[in-house]
Amino acid sequence: MRQTLDGRIVFGASFAGGQPGDDPQATAEDLFNQVQKTFKDGNKLEFGHYTVGVRPDPEDGYPILGSTGLEGLDLAVMHSGVTNAALVGELLAKKILYGIEDQMLKDYRMDRFKSYAKL
Repeated sequence: MRQTLDGRIVFGASFAGGQPGDDPQATAEDLFNQVQKTFKDGNKLEFGHYTVGVRPDPEDGYPILGSTGLEGLDLAVMHSGVTNAALVGELLAKKILYGIEDQMLKDYRMDRFKSYAKL
């Protein structure tokens, strides 16, 4: 949960299995009701809107980092982007800008799926 510069309160949640249920609107409203309870006079808050996003979840549970096989297109797909962003950004920048591929990236390349996916 955080407050934006314009004063709005933005909040979110993760759901087991990555799905917010059969009725995303109801799920968002339930979550909003929980948020209201955390504030004094929270009942004065107004529900604005909601969005539903899907977290990247590679089949094997590990990030996909590096080349795609298409010139000029590299990927950084991972669930824990906040905790890994600084290191992954630095390693991919070295690869993209200078052609230096760090060995830490080798186990996370997209080509690990090539035995059963068309790449």
